[in-house]
Amino acid sequence: MSTPSKTGAGRDHRNEYDTDSSSSTLWRWAECLGGGIVTLGVISFVLPVLADMMHPPGALFTTSLVSVFFLLWFLFWALIGTSRNHLIAATG
Repeated sequence: MSTPSKTGAGRDHRNEYDTDSSSSTLWRWAECLGGGIVTLGVISFVLPVLADMMHPPGALFTTSLVSVFFLLWFLFWALIGTSRNHLIAATG
């Protein structure tokens, strides 16, 4: 059994949870904002179709619309973040 060194030797790799100041936070906010903007564009384009599909329930339209909005936002946010991480890994 080996014990870790107190000097930090052997710690030459970066953990994905390490933060490098506000640069990482800024990118996370940009990813969030980008996902929201893409979602707003998609929702505004597809809104008539969604309204026709959800017209019979009536009262559930607002709840359904908000649910679709947040699910799409999360999807696009995750897609942008994953694409950015793959791009960073590919370029070095």
